[in-house]
Amino acid sequence: FGDPVADCAQYLLAMAAPYAGDELYANKDQTDHLARFYVYQISGTEHIVIDHAYLYSDNKNCEFKIPSTWLESRNFNIVQWYTLKQSKLNSYEFPDQYNPKRKWMAHSPMGNTYGTAIECLLD
Repeated sequence: FGDPVADCAQYLLAMAAPYAGDELYANKDQTDHLARFYVYQISGTEHIVIDHAYLYSDNKNCEFKIPSTWLESRNFNIVQWYTLKQSKLNSYEFPDQYNPKRKWMAHSPMGNTYGTAIECLLD
């Protein structure tokens, strides 16, 4: 069964790339688009998101802890969360007209991860 919450988060993050500041990371040519992110549970209450694009970069944080309950919420927007985290690290300022509900970010909710995983297993 694995961890459908982590699997969904990895997929959504990978599909939304590139992120603000990605042109700055060193190993962008060696990073497989769909294998860029690794998400797994580190405790009963937390997951960790690892961005392999920044794994070997001296000045970037490539690991972010996130409450598991956020990932389990069907309306949580992992792409928006990560975009804002990474943008802050890259000192990228969004213009005044920035709207966090823009189309490319608004359609990235976690959804019913457990239900979808069960349906796949039953098919």
